[in-house]
Amino acid sequence: MNVTIETKSGDQVKNVLMYVGHEDNDEYLGPAPLESIAKQIAFSKGPSGPNTEYLFNLAGALRTLGVHDEHIETLELATRDALKAR
Repeated sequence: MNVTIETKSGDQVKNVLMYVGHEDNDEYLGPAPLESIAKQIAFSKGPSGPNTEYLFNLAGALRTLGVHDEHIETLELATRDALKAR
């Protein structure tokens, strides 16, 4: 889904690519503890590739842009921990 978003400073960003997970998807986890989400990401892949690739690229891009997203940062660390524990 492509959308236009408005930042906190009022700037508009157009043609943002956004993914929305739906409950009818077999892989839909729903509300869950961070560790459960991290394990699902660590060991799942879709038609576009491993879920870890998407998460790690997103986290890296946010860092590059200077965007601090506590949820993404914590999820990235938990996912890396899940991979190490395997």
